[in-house]
Amino acid sequence: MVKATTGHGSSLTADGFRQAVPGAELLAVIGPAGPARTALLTALARRPWLRGGGTHRPRARIAVVRDHGPGAPDPHARVEDLLAAARGVHRPGSHGQEPPQEDGRRDAVGGALAAAGLALAEGAGRGRAPGVLQRRVRYEVLSRADQLLFALALALADEPASVLVDAADDGLDATARHRVWSRLRRIAESGTTVVAACDSAEAAGIHAHRTVLLPSGSGAGGAVGAAQHVRG
Repeated sequence: MVKATTGHGSSLTADGFRQAVPGAELLAVIGPAGPARTALLTALARRPWLRGGGTHRPRARIAVVRDHGPGAPDPHARVEDLLAAARGVHRPGSHGQEPPQEDGRRDAVGGALAAAGLALAEGAGRGRAPGVLQRRVRYEVLSRADQLLFALALALADEPASVLVDAADDGLDATARHRVWSRLRRIAESGTTVVAACDSAEAAGIHAHRTVLLPSGSGAGGAVGAAQHVRG
């Protein structure tokens, strides 16, 4: 059984899982990385009640954010190329002349970068401050925190109702962990529901509006069953 605890210390069972994500809040799913945690995120992504978000404008899409693996940005792509793809722009050289870029799409990508706490700089060298991405550097060269936040920004550019963040703070030091979680909290409070998976309750317990603890030793089937108790 999955147990959810709120910031006030109250708890609920899996049957109340829907109330654990009321919209426009940050929910942390705490448990070891593995099939159970992944299965729970996958099941949540299919729940229709998670698609409403917390804003006045209906947005149906749920975005799954990963910094590596399936669905993550191409590790060999440059930052500027990933941004161009997010804007729907073909860069010159591969498909002929670059088509006009829609102002609205450009603004959406710029707003998403700001929401993720990122800024752009020219060049391809290293040694920039955290959160400053050089346009010509490859994604794989970015720090772990910057990779995750950049992947998050690319997802936010599509203005989803909700985002599911896999491995939100795995492998991060305390400073980077605080940076990532504080950004996730701000994004949630701006109107996008955020569900983030992690293996430690330390930072999640501070920043998340609510937490869900996966019981130790739970299998993938149990985690999916917990999510399936929720009715859309």
